[in-house]
Amino acid sequence: MMYTTKAPDRARHHRNHPDYYRNKKQNSILFNLKKDKKWAIFQFFVPGISIEEIDINYEGNLLTVLVNKKSEEPVANLRTEFLSPSGQRSFRLNEQYDLENISAELKNGLLELKIPFIGQQNKIQNITIQ
Repeated sequence: MMYTTKAPDRARHHRNHPDYYRNKKQNSILFNLKKDKKWAIFQFFVPGISIEEIDINYEGNLLTVLVNKKSEEPVANLRTEFLSPSGQRSFRLNEQYDLENISAELKNGLLELKIPFIGQQNKIQNITIQ
């Protein structure tokens, strides 16, 4: 009896292979973090997501952004190279942030949270998106 070993399928790890994106983390929401003298500015890339599909809250010093894309009628996909973002991102913020005065705006697929620098808060509160 002869034993053979199969070489790893390197093609599956190339970005042009259909399984490449399927194997990537699907619950990641891309974001940028900026800072100026008054604000910490979080920008989340959420194309195709409506305000109703986003939940932003904080408890103590933990800020959480949750995106749940509402499922549409099932459609047979012939090829999928991008997915609508879904999942959550959480951030531990220290006492220099004023979580009571967060502003949120969704415009052209970009969710922007502006958090002023001041003090620490310790209660749960939902944040409305304009």
